[in-house]
Amino acid sequence: MSNTQPVPPVVDPLIGQRLGDFVVEEPVAAGGMGVVYRAKHPLIGRRAAVKVLKPEYAADREQSDRFLKEAQALSAIKHRGIIEIIGFGNTPDGRQYMTTEFLDGESLESVIHREAPMPALRVLALVDEVLQALSAAHKSQVVHRDLKPSNVFLSAQSTGERVVKLLDFGLAKQNPVTLAEISEGPLANAALAKASLVAGTPEYIAPEQARGLAPTPRTDLYCLGVMMFEMLSGALPFKADSVVAMMKKHVYEAPPALSGRVSNLPDGLYDLVTQLLEKDPEKRPASADSARQVVNRLTRQLQADATVQRPNPLPRVVPAPFRTLDSEAPTPPIEVKGLATEPVLRTPTVDKLETDLRRGQARRPMFVALALGLLALVVWWLWPRGQVEPVAPPKVVEGVPEVKAPEPAPAVLPAPVPADAVEKVEADDPLPNLPVSKEQREKPRPKVTIATARPNNDSVEISSSDNCASLGAWRQQEADRLDEIKTKARGQLLRGGMSNEEIDLELRTLGSIRARIDTTANGNQCRETTRALTAWAEKHGL
Repeated sequence: MSNTQPVPPVVDPLIGQRLGDFVVEEPVAAGGMGVVYRAKHPLIGRRAAVKVLKPEYAADREQSDRFLKEAQALSAIKHRGIIEIIGFGNTPDGRQYMTTEFLDGESLESVIHREAPMPALRVLALVDEVLQALSAAHKSQVVHRDLKPSNVFLSAQSTGERVVKLLDFGLAKQNPVTLAEISEGPLANAALAKASLVAGTPEYIAPEQARGLAPTPRTDLYCLGVMMFEMLSGALPFKADSVVAMMKKHVYEAPPALSGRVSNLPDGLYDLVTQLLEKDPEKRPASADSARQVVNRLTRQLQADATVQRPNPLPRVVPAPFRTLDSEAPTPPIEVKGLATEPVLRTPTVDKLETDLRRGQARRPMFVALALGLLALVVWWLWPRGQVEPVAPPKVVEGVPEVKAPEPAPAVLPAPVPADAVEKVEADDPLPNLPVSKEQREKPRPKVTIATARPNNDSVEISSSDNCASLGAWRQQEADRLDEIKTKARGQLLRGGMSNEEIDLELRTLGSIRARIDTTANGNQCRETTRALTAWAEKHGL
């Protein structure tokens, strides 16, 4: 019989504690340095994330300073693509904590593991949002230094919109451990032990960062190039068995060509990844905004060149099988295995031709009705008209006074048909012979106008110069304009003293307009959506 007793569960002392304005509910994630808890405001119910240093790092001055500098870096940037910091302080047991907005969604690392290699358009859309956030950070003189998929979060908003958020700015103002420190010298082992904490992640580290040079905004662009290579190909550009070997490859070894890993991408996309992975920072794009211009151009190019495959509308003709003289003999089955459809290139020109064809079919009933009306008019015009035969007088009955027939009234021409009247004339209806006098025969016939009802057609004729002529290009243009309007509006509302909750409520309408941009299918909807966005911007003075 064993004398062992069950080990009581470890109780987290922070559960139920109030840190700042929020009450800690439960842990949701843990990293190398800290633990992240979900918390809730006891009065208004707002959720928040509380990041707390682990006890083993609380007494380490270097790690405490790093934690504080992360909070300072986050508070210096105001952009929807950067996680918002709400508060900072110390727990009852002396550990530092940081309160940020709570994010629902998943990291880009999870998306890559599930979907890579990813479609080019999806990669470009994600990279565009990352570049927007990096541009805001760089303009605030903050370089991330540890950009990698696990620090990029795809956050689901209450409006249904998906927003990319950059996390973990803990290295933003730290001095990284260099390749020389972890490769040689008496402090090599100690430096290697903390390399993953201070130098960033070796798989995504920039060459100048590994060599100990001063990082610049182009350092983050190199890390983004490694991420793009991984998203498009499904693998990292370099593989190594150790931290030292990996950092040496980033410093000295040329990256493999992306075209050797994945095909059928635009040449401009290959060139962009190659430029981002240049060893010399001066050969990379000058800024996040410059790289974003290239990304937007490639996005428009891919949308214009997008093709789909569909069955050929004219299938291959298969001859009928030979039938024997025996009428009861069954017909051999047709072998359909060899029947194959051919891919059809679908371009904007093809879409326009199909649209014109559908419009022509819609107008066909109108042309048929007009033709029948003209035919009836010709028949009426050519119908033979003779003199009226005399009518025999009625017989007189004895005892009854003779009643004379009234004199026939002169024939009166029908009143002219109003312009808006719709006359329906059937070709098979008999036309009576009406008495016509000599004056009437010599008098010119009045012109008869046959008006036909025009069928309702909700589609809009769009000229080639109209912004709505190419819905793909229009969507990209309006999405860029909406993002610019939202950014300006958020800054304007912040300067007006509104809180983040009030701003999100005010910007909720833009989320619905963004959904309308993505689902617009014709010219009417295109113009209505454009007017809605313009009206919103004018209403807010933008």
